[in-house]
Amino acid sequence: MGTDLFKHFQVRKQVQKVLMVLDGLGVPFKAIDITLRGNEQYRDFMRQNALNERCDGVPLPPQFFVDDEYLGNYMDFEEAVEDNHLPEFLRLIPSSAEDEDDDEGEDEEDEEEGTSEGEMSEKYDASYDEDEEDQQEGDEEGQVDEQSEDDNGDVSSGLGSSSNEDDPKKISKNDKVVGSNIEDKVNNEEETEGDKDDEVELDDNEAELEDEDFEDEDQVE
Repeated sequence: MGTDLFKHFQVRKQVQKVLMVLDGLGVPFKAIDITLRGNEQYRDFMRQNALNERCDGVPLPPQFFVDDEYLGNYMDFEEAVEDNHLPEFLRLIPSSAEDEDDDEGEDEEDEEEGTSEGEMSEKYDASYDEDEEDQQEGDEEGQVDEQSEDDNGDVSSGLGSSSNEDDPKKISKNDKVVGSNIEDKVNNEEETEGDKDDEVELDDNEAELEDEDFEDEDQVE
């Protein structure tokens, strides 16, 4: 009986100290008295989940939980206060070990991001160089095409100056010259034929005159 009273007194003293510390630090919390009627489910939950190697037998208050996660008992709480690790114990801030893990994870992420950014920049530079080379090749091909077009233009213009088939105006002029020459030849031939006809007519007239002369001579005889 005396042992139970001592335990009950000790539990009340520990609970009061915990409440005083939490109120003094301004830590938000919710105190649940498992001895009150209607809180039997909280009492059963505490006894099932408050498993601590430092305590044998049935777990007694105060026990600390964050949601459904078990943090520890009064001895764990007291050590956290003495070591100035109470915020870490109550999960108000991440612990130093978690901070180191987070820092390492962030460093790895930064390295991965830096590597990916470096790879992206290298790919961008490579693609940019390829684009410049393609553009230079395109410019050179364009210059070659322009030169070939200019050369073709010069050759065609030279052929046009030396050939009558490429210049319709000169063809028409040549046709006119040829046609005029043919007409002149025809006219000359007609004139020569006309002269021959005149000569024939003259010869006939002369023959007639000669015949008349012969007739006159016959008459005189």
